[in-house]
Amino acid sequence: MDELNKWNKETWGWQGCAGLQKDQIICLSNGNSPMPAPVDGVACGPQKPGTRKPSGSFTGKDLAKLNPCPLNACCSGWGYCGTTAEFCTESLADTGAPGTHKPGTNGCISNCNMNIIRSPEPAASFLSIGYFEGYGLTKMCDRVDIRTIDLKKYTHIHFAFATVTANTFDVNMGPTLNQFYYFKQLTGVKKILAFGGWTFSTDPATYGIFRTGVSPAHRLQMAQNMAKFIIDNELDGVDIDWEYPAAPDLPDIPAGDVAEGINYLKFLITLKQLLPADKTISFAAPASFWYLKGFPIAQIMKVVDYVVYMTYDLHGQWDYGNKWSTPGCPAGNCLRSHVNMTETLNALSMITKAGVPSNKIAVGVTSYGRSFKMATPGCTGPMCIYTGPKSQAAKGRCTNTAGYISQNEIDYIIKNNPSATKLYDDASLSDILIYDETEWVAYMSADNKKKRRHLYRALNFLGTSDWAISLDGTDLVKPEPSTMSPVGPSLARPGVMDLLIHNSCKIKGRLEKVQEAWFEAGDISKAPYEWSRWNRYQKAMDNYFGMRSGQVPIIGTDKLWENFKRHSSLHFGRSLYGFKIMNMYTYIFCDEADLPKKVHEDYNVVCVNAKKGNKHVAAVTYRYPGTWFWSEYYILLCPGFLDELPNQPKFTSLKDLAYEADSFPLLQQQINRWSSGVRAVTMYHEVAHFQDVSDPECGKIEFYNPREIVVKARSGSRIEYEELLRNAHSWALAAVSMWMMKRWPNIDVPLPRNMKPQSEGDDDDDNRAFADHVDPD
Repeated sequence: MDELNKWNKETWGWQGCAGLQKDQIICLSNGNSPMPAPVDGVACGPQKPGTRKPSGSFTGKDLAKLNPCPLNACCSGWGYCGTTAEFCTESLADTGAPGTHKPGTNGCISNCNMNIIRSPEPAASFLSIGYFEGYGLTKMCDRVDIRTIDLKKYTHIHFAFATVTANTFDVNMGPTLNQFYYFKQLTGVKKILAFGGWTFSTDPATYGIFRTGVSPAHRLQMAQNMAKFIIDNELDGVDIDWEYPAAPDLPDIPAGDVAEGINYLKFLITLKQLLPADKTISFAAPASFWYLKGFPIAQIMKVVDYVVYMTYDLHGQWDYGNKWSTPGCPAGNCLRSHVNMTETLNALSMITKAGVPSNKIAVGVTSYGRSFKMATPGCTGPMCIYTGPKSQAAKGRCTNTAGYISQNEIDYIIKNNPSATKLYDDASLSDILIYDETEWVAYMSADNKKKRRHLYRALNFLGTSDWAISLDGTDLVKPEPSTMSPVGPSLARPGVMDLLIHNSCKIKGRLEKVQEAWFEAGDISKAPYEWSRWNRYQKAMDNYFGMRSGQVPIIGTDKLWENFKRHSSLHFGRSLYGFKIMNMYTYIFCDEADLPKKVHEDYNVVCVNAKKGNKHVAAVTYRYPGTWFWSEYYILLCPGFLDELPNQPKFTSLKDLAYEADSFPLLQQQINRWSSGVRAVTMYHEVAHFQDVSDPECGKIEFYNPREIVVKARSGSRIEYEELLRNAHSWALAAVSMWMMKRWPNIDVPLPRNMKPQSEGDDDDDNRAFADHVDPD
């Protein structure tokens, strides 16, 4: 027995005769330690299938170095990779032989520690990064404008998110464009543009763009487009948020390829080479071993300036039913904080052990909470559970998402809900909110964030990164006063309407576009005075309303005439006859954030219409019809109208398109470009939404496609005719058609080109922004 112990003191897995396993290989004489038998499913260490014996002489201790875990994670005695105590705690058996562990423990054979590796020197400065949701103004409420952020609290603003298009990899700002315009004007902070995000990375429609973009065939093109955009917009850097390369199991999309990690590295190298030396590159990384292992992160960190480490969402509704997600909770459905500090420190150990210097890591903090529906009211302790599998947590009033609630919403509940109870969990260093008996939220208060920042600074981390500062409405600053000024008597006649233009329309060429559009809409409004039911202009009415428009009313008011007259009177003050009120106020804005508070409270103020496939809107009208003495209308002119949408067809003036049509007769005969590309037509359309102009009211009925309008008009149906009378764009098309027929007397009524069915794809210019109006929800 003594000789067996002597010969096997370096034998892998030798736990004495009492601990012999079936098929275990041991020594019966002096010599090299034998290779242990392979075990199916083992991920690390010498028993991983396919492992070759080291060359030359070696001991059992040398075998522990075989097949190390990704990220230098711990390899347990059973040969599995992990980062927690169950994988990282050494516990050699009494024999002391390598590869052994005491009964009831898992042991650890390599990389056996959970220490945070601290950089010898701190970063040159401790960063405070704030992510700003550029799309946040599309929320139902609690919208935060980037101009109201207190920039003294931050060193860097990461603007989220830009994306790139499929195939061409052109930069696309989408619904963030309005806030991006003001982001570029910020001073005193580093301005970083973030690309990607969770939705872009995982949506079935877009997940493949990054995967393809980093491939050898396309990485240069995508990198060139991103670099050019950063340089052209005079930004300070770029941040890539791909979630996640080589991910094997994201829902609803195919598994990633293991080659994506190296492709990502090579893409970042290319991007770095294309950017000037004063521009930074960063990227976002998950605080999850399962997903982080797809990143060749030690190599990436030699290329980039810093990493944004997402040490949040450590738990969520997705844990339900997963016994591995929550230690000590077999069903995975125990209430746990998504910002648990113990788990955060473990994640910081993981990434620093993987070779990332702490002074290049921005540690994640949050301005939102993860919420759950408690299964048992009043439950306390670590074994309290939540319901599932789908989240039954109450949706936030503005985020409108079960399981996710903003700091704004948390503060609102604490202030206004008598049932709200605030707690502090010492075990996880998390703030807890419980309300309505079973709504449970874990989050970080401002004081909690402050304490964490102090800790991370002491550990020589680079700083913190907050997702997302647009979710927290505290400490906002007031932007420049929202002042209105009249556009002058040349634009609107006193006694009919007071027209005022907001200061947001008076920058960088906007005012000229607004004034020109208003003047030219007035020119269009004069054309219907040429119309009678017995002349050539009736064809415009026949084709955009229907032949019923040719019937002269026997009794009552001729509403068609009166609508045209009222429209013209707003511009030229001909007569007050037919108006419902004496004092009409119209306000024109060029930035949705500057609209009065009451408009934001009463309407969903957006320049991107989710109901129409997130299509950009050219203009929107918000209506406050009043009494005989007062009425108000607010017209919001959006980036498309102002030619501030990249990669979109430009709008034009009535004058310029008319000059072009003088030399191009086909333009005189087709309505399409006039329908969706002329600012004056859009302005006419918006005024048609005024209840004090249109009778019947042009409200929620909206047809924009000129072919569709003509088809409806030609149907002869009374129902279709009544609908078109309530369609603002029918009025705009009829009026501009008459204007065109007056300018070019030899043409017939302009019609949609070829009158082709919509399915043939050549019936309109629908890729331009369109006009819209909004009624209160």
